[in-house]
Amino acid sequence: MSRVLLLKIVLLCAVAMGSISLLPAETQYVSPSDTHPCGTFSDYLIPNPVAGNSAYPRPPLLVDLMASRYRDLLWVTAGYRLTGVPFIAHDGKKLFLVAPGDDPGLYYIVPWMSRALHLSLEASIDLFLISALGLGFVISFVGCMLVLGTTGARVYASLALLCLTAIAYRVGDVYVVEFATTVALLPWVLYVIGRDTGKYRLFQFFAFGVGLVGGIVSLIRFGSAPPVLAVLAILLLVGVQATLGKRTLLVATLLAGFLIPRLALRHVLNGGETFLQQRVAGYRQRDSRYVLGHFAYEGLGFLSNPYVPGGVCDEVAKDKVRAMAGSCVYMSSEYNRILRHEVISIARQHPALVAFTIFAKLGVVAGLIAIFANIGLLAALRYPKSWKLELAFWTAFAICAAPLVLMAPLPMYCLGLISLAVMYGIVSFDHCLTTRKQCRPLLRTYHDNGVHVFVGHP
Repeated sequence: MSRVLLLKIVLLCAVAMGSISLLPAETQYVSPSDTHPCGTFSDYLIPNPVAGNSAYPRPPLLVDLMASRYRDLLWVTAGYRLTGVPFIAHDGKKLFLVAPGDDPGLYYIVPWMSRALHLSLEASIDLFLISALGLGFVISFVGCMLVLGTTGARVYASLALLCLTAIAYRVGDVYVVEFATTVALLPWVLYVIGRDTGKYRLFQFFAFGVGLVGGIVSLIRFGSAPPVLAVLAILLLVGVQATLGKRTLLVATLLAGFLIPRLALRHVLNGGETFLQQRVAGYRQRDSRYVLGHFAYEGLGFLSNPYVPGGVCDEVAKDKVRAMAGSCVYMSSEYNRILRHEVISIARQHPALVAFTIFAKLGVVAGLIAIFANIGLLAALRYPKSWKLELAFWTAFAICAAPLVLMAPLPMYCLGLISLAVMYGIVSFDHCLTTRKQCRPLLRTYHDNGVHVFVGHP
């Protein structure tokens, strides 16, 4: 009996050891409680942020901010304290230039607010993000009250903006800038263009001002500016009563305003590079960031497939390059070339996968527009607006959708598209109510032998 029991124990141990040996090497010693999926559309497990950034614990903030951005802000604050030069970061060991190609404006304005207002870094982050949310709502609300012509549309706009602000607060991070830019500028664009009184100088100042604001916010989140600038550029070209030359000049003025802040910040970044080259021995200037190949390769993982295992996750792309060229620098030109070659190879060998992936992303984009434009979309179908306004809005939708289709419609990346859809719904609903109000006096009821006949537009 004891021999049988001993044999069972040996067999049980053998099975257990065999099961353990079949586990992938990288997951044998990783506790599931210390990991989480890399992203919304990924089953790739990565360490939890707390475990991965224990040296820089992130304190509670009023609006959420990515842990890596908070860490970089700490480094930039420390770097400025040592050097007095913006964008110079210090991680406790060395000086370097922080994130020159990754929406660098945040790393300038938040430390500047901290110094100018004598606030802690955490208070400056809260002030900046809360201000973006609050100003976005207030400026949009005032603009909607001016541009909308019906009480029903104003009530609808108020409720929609409140809900949208709550969504933006929930998303947090620098993505709130996409919300604030879209909702704050669009009503005023429509208000000014709609009051075409022939004052060309007014349009020049307005175009330059919107371009300037767009240039500033694009430094914090690049995707926030192009949709609004596209709406204004198209309306300036086709909606202003002026010669073609003057309308073209207005668009050029808009672009000039957009470029000025970007060129100014580039000058500051170059100053930081020069400082490091002169003061830090062996400093090597950082390469430009090449993101197209990275995003395109990640995007192919939107639908589960064996060619991009793990789904939409930065680590999946990094692992692919690491396996092919271990010494390749992240986001370098060589890194981009490797991933671009992989994307082209997959597209040639499996075109159906690429097609289905693109259509799946387009389906999500279309669904978001339908959900957040809601009754406004139905109103637009029943009472079409001018082709000029439709062209402007749908061009902006295409600009918003392009990066989502290239990579993936992740929730935080969709905030700009959602904000644009809400504004489109508000404008369309107001146009519907205005049209019905104008048609109402034409409705006349005649009574003939007990039969009511309606004349005019329903």
